[in-house]
Amino acid sequence: MCSTQQLLNKVAKSPARLTGKVTPSFYDIKIIPDIAAATFCGEETITLYLQEAVSVIVIHAAELTISKAVLRNDAGSSFISTVSFDEEKQQALISLEGSAGPGEWFLHLSFQGILNNRLRGFYRSSFRDADGSEKLIATTKFEPSDARRAFPCFDEPEFKAVFQISLLVDKGLTAISNSPINSEREMEGGKKLVSFAPSLKMSSYLVAYVVGDFSASEPVFTKSSVPIRVCCVPGKKHLTAYALKWAKFSIDFFADYFGIDYQGAKLDLIAIPDFASGAMENFGAITFRETALLLDETQATHAELMRVAEVVCHENAHMWFGDLVTMDWWNGLWLNEAFATFMAALAVQAFMPSWKFFEGFNIFKAGAMRIDGLHSSRSIEFPVESPEDARAMFDVLTYEKGCAILRMLELYIGEEVFRQGCATYMKRHACLNTETADLWNALAEAVRNAGLSIPVDELMDTWVFQQGFPLVSVERAESEGVIILRQRPFRYLDEGSTPQGLWYVPIAIRAGTSDGIIEKVFLLKQTEQRFYVGENLKWIVINADGQGFYRVSYADELAQQLLSHLSELSAPERFNLASDLWAATQAGHLTLDAYLARLRIVLSEETDSHVFALAINSIGYLRRICAAGGPEHFNDLVNLAKQLFEPALIRLGWEPKASESPQDAELRASLVSTLGSLGEKSCCQKVESLWKQYLSDRKSVSTNLLPALVETTASHGDASCYDQMLKLKESASTPQEETRFLFALSHFRHPELIERTLASSLNGQIRVQDVPQMIRSLFLNPTGGLATWNFVKAHWDKMVATIPLQGIIRLCDGITALVNPELEPELKEFFATHNIKGNEKALAQNLETLTIANRFLLREREQLGSVLAKNTR
Repeated sequence: MCSTQQLLNKVAKSPARLTGKVTPSFYDIKIIPDIAAATFCGEETITLYLQEAVSVIVIHAAELTISKAVLRNDAGSSFISTVSFDEEKQQALISLEGSAGPGEWFLHLSFQGILNNRLRGFYRSSFRDADGSEKLIATTKFEPSDARRAFPCFDEPEFKAVFQISLLVDKGLTAISNSPINSEREMEGGKKLVSFAPSLKMSSYLVAYVVGDFSASEPVFTKSSVPIRVCCVPGKKHLTAYALKWAKFSIDFFADYFGIDYQGAKLDLIAIPDFASGAMENFGAITFRETALLLDETQATHAELMRVAEVVCHENAHMWFGDLVTMDWWNGLWLNEAFATFMAALAVQAFMPSWKFFEGFNIFKAGAMRIDGLHSSRSIEFPVESPEDARAMFDVLTYEKGCAILRMLELYIGEEVFRQGCATYMKRHACLNTETADLWNALAEAVRNAGLSIPVDELMDTWVFQQGFPLVSVERAESEGVIILRQRPFRYLDEGSTPQGLWYVPIAIRAGTSDGIIEKVFLLKQTEQRFYVGENLKWIVINADGQGFYRVSYADELAQQLLSHLSELSAPERFNLASDLWAATQAGHLTLDAYLARLRIVLSEETDSHVFALAINSIGYLRRICAAGGPEHFNDLVNLAKQLFEPALIRLGWEPKASESPQDAELRASLVSTLGSLGEKSCCQKVESLWKQYLSDRKSVSTNLLPALVETTASHGDASCYDQMLKLKESASTPQEETRFLFALSHFRHPELIERTLASSLNGQIRVQDVPQMIRSLFLNPTGGLATWNFVKAHWDKMVATIPLQGIIRLCDGITALVNPELEPELKEFFATHNIKGNEKALAQNLETLTIANRFLLREREQLGSVLAKNTR
């Protein structure tokens, strides 16, 4: 395991980082965009402090030209400088005609750049107005290292400074930046100069400015009287109320949690038609993809409501974790993203407890464990040398695993102790940069103040600086009431060597005895430890309430007892039981036959949507295995799914009930989608009837059920149905509805329709922001995987040239669906020569995931038919 200091030493050696001998404190920036021409120019004065005499100042710049560079100070000294570029390091070298001594200096630069179409830096977006005319927007997205594409800067998190922005724009356009507008002045040529107040001291990647035709909601105000608005393109202002409600609640919630008011003078949440990620936490001017912000509460599904709520809360949490206190370098990205994910979960749970957010988060935690069980996984905190490395850190290990271990720590040391530690960290390091050790110190202080003896730093270093997680096995000891716990790293693939690793594992235990239920918490610190639980055990569950980031393997006797007492387990405990069984099956520790037998028991009386979601996921996996193993197994798989899921659908019924929970509504849709996609006859007949009903009366079908109807209809649809979905997309009244019908195209299975969708992904008919997910969905299409692979191979260079790196990473996730041992060598050979920097780790994980599926197929192929047939009797 790498310690904190060892990792910092690795990072410090990175040649991509600036020396820190020249540091900025203030930027005065004027930007003049020419949106129609896709160019911009600008000028800036950066207040610098030189720690020693220098003859060259190194600053970040990419895709910029610098036409003028002058360095001066208040004493009257001035240097006219020449500029050269190191394209590989994305740096401008400003060579002085002499040497500037230590102290404060002012660097004046004039520069020019392009408004690119790659959704990074300063780029162009577009939308169509009510008349169908195209309107252009100029907007920014800088994280992690694209501010350098908009203005020359010290583009690393540690170089915090104050930014004062001015924008010279057309009179009829709206200009938004991090701070409130200080002044607007009319200029010649139909222009206006919009000047903004100085910003909070912040990192360059948090700077934002947006220019275009925007409407703003009426503001709501925080407890401390800060106005919050939602900004969007014209015609969509009626979709802002829901986000405003969550924005106000979460800002006030976090202010109370940390004991620090939001530090901005205003907060704008801005919906951008073209956006590479879900949202970006620019201080005071958060930018969003439209589907993550704009929503009609009366037409949205529960999943869509949760999505907007979670994203708004996540970005607002960044106003503290990330913006006010910022990691020193990108290796510590988890200090931003894991905490924002965790804090958003707390806020959503507080505002809507009926949503049971942390129970639902177990699905995302399982997704992180799927990656973290790979040999190609990485530690949460990982050496980052280049901007490309930094982009690769935005993954489930940073977000979901990071959130999960924070939740595990919070419950172990106590929620109030954890809150106090976070508040201390925030107050102590406001407007500064931190390392992970700073957080441990604050939490350890809170632990000591509470009179607890918990080694926070030792405990958490085992989770943050070490890849993977433990498999905890449990068995009875020879002594009555004593159990033996052992830990070893969990891996899906046995590569011939015993994996190394040791964690400090908070073990929560709940057990049934003849005297009642007992609950205990232990800290497993060794490879093997014995714990006294209590006598006369009837059953025992490890990872009680399901919040630990580890898997459990029960001795046969204990496993059978647990399966006989499922009614005693909470929904998260049942979820973890099913999740651990499925992971063991994928790893070859449990046969498919044994898994299906136990899954039947788990689902026999199950009502929880999250447990069913896991079972549905495993059936989807088996579908790909069956497709590769031979079509003769498909009918048995359909019958198996029918037997597993139809009883729950009958119990729920097809029509929503007034008293049902949001989870029941989600479960109904998932069951219909699964059975319908498989082609189960009675389900498809009902879907066909409801789809006709929907087309004649859009309000006659439950909103939560609609996505399942769309997917099933498309899965069995023809060319006329395809055109119908396109028309529904064009007439959509909300971003969610438009997205629903857009991605319906990826479910059509006729070869010519698959080819049509593939062509649309690169001919401009589909927005660049949506192309990666569309390609990924086509990989998952039961009849589209090979065609999609051939298309990607043929157009790889064009995709790399037009799709942002994070999109390429997302797109490549789809190759995990290409289960076919004969195809795997071709995939590996292609990516050995067609990988791109920053995609290496994610691609290795995708290829390893594919290997796991192919080995599953080879392991089960001979008995696959008999196992499926046996489990459908």
